[in-house]
Amino acid sequence: MLKVLFVSVPFYEYISKIRKAIEEYLDADVDLITLFNCSTSVEVLFDKITLGLFQKFKPWFQQYVFFKKHKNIKYDVIFVLTGKKLDVELFRRFTMVQSKAETILYLWDDIKRLENYEEIKMLFDRVISFDRKDCKEESLEFLPLFYLEDYVYHDEAKIRECSVLGGWHSDRVRIINQLCKQFDIRSKKWYLLLSTTRAHWLRKRWLSRDNEKVPSYVRPITLSIKDSADILKGSKVTIDMPYPGQQGLSIRTLEALAANTKLITTNADVMNYDFYNEKNICVIDRVNPRVDNQFMEEPYQKIDNSIVEQYSIESWVKRIFEPVKQRV
Repeated sequence: MLKVLFVSVPFYEYISKIRKAIEEYLDADVDLITLFNCSTSVEVLFDKITLGLFQKFKPWFQQYVFFKKHKNIKYDVIFVLTGKKLDVELFRRFTMVQSKAETILYLWDDIKRLENYEEIKMLFDRVISFDRKDCKEESLEFLPLFYLEDYVYHDEAKIRECSVLGGWHSDRVRIINQLCKQFDIRSKKWYLLLSTTRAHWLRKRWLSRDNEKVPSYVRPITLSIKDSADILKGSKVTIDMPYPGQQGLSIRTLEALAANTKLITTNADVMNYDFYNEKNICVIDRVNPRVDNQFMEEPYQKIDNSIVEQYSIESWVKRIFEPVKQRV
């Protein structure tokens, strides 16, 4: 049985789903280390009180303990997701004694958002990215993100006109507010939720002089994948607002594809993909977001299953690990 080390930042339930998909595809035993997983708002608040010292020290200590404990285990593959907070020196020492392990880095952040990219890239045999532009400029392997089986549409009733699900960051509130004004959603079935930590939510509520800066749809809750998928599959349209300047497709884009849900997005690069259909996807300007009323009214045009299935988590794992499987 193959032995795989999976190193990742926390990302809700997606990490356990990825781990399971790797185990099933490779018939492998997968060890997981999740970096800087501050899972409670109390812990996050403690980090702030201690001026971030705990937050900075925790990922280093976490890796030190793990790598020391597992140094005698011989891995066939070491797979790192994003590489954020990966300690270069600790990782270098660990991989030096893993002579037969293939090291793979998958980036689902823009390179410009990864402070340690120049340091860590030389430690990997393969570097794969979700960003077409970064791949071209850095000569990397290109592979978009994926959707989970939970999001696959099975004729669920489309009971909502539009939904917004995601984290609270950048200018998302401004964009949502402008679109809400355009469509006067008070008389429509829209579901809006931007999630944040309780500590962040309380701090903004206390310090903000203008309550509109923290609208009612910003809440300190996190939906399960099942609940998120049910909302998306029951929506005719969803809105996607990746970080400013991001060109790689967000995971929400591919979940909308699986859910037979039309998409409003600020990411124009979606027009370069094989599933793009202007009847299903509306690209808006981030500064002045406007949507044609006709787009909201037209029905979804189904995309061929052979195209959709290329973006499943199973296909994603296969693309990454097929070379490993062929060598076994």
